[in-house]
Amino acid sequence: MIELRDLTPLSSDPLRDNPLYAAALCRIHYRRVPERLPFKDDVVGMAKYHKKYFNTSQGKAEVMNTVRKYHKYILGNEVNV
Repeated sequence: MIELRDLTPLSSDPLRDNPLYAAALCRIHYRRVPERLPFKDDVVGMAKYHKKYFNTSQGKAEVMNTVRKYHKYILGNEVNV
């Protein structure tokens, strides 16, 4: 049973403050895309998929910048690509 004291207050920006909520909405968005997700270790493929289906061609995201950020913030190493 959930106790009221266990509940965290709702944020004004749940996409920013609640990673589970953000991940769920992201999955719902990508579920509507007919193309399969790239393999989990295909960083460039994931960046291209994100650019095409989430950011769109008019968006500011750049594939190689996304790859650099992945290496820096996720893997903890900087690369020049």
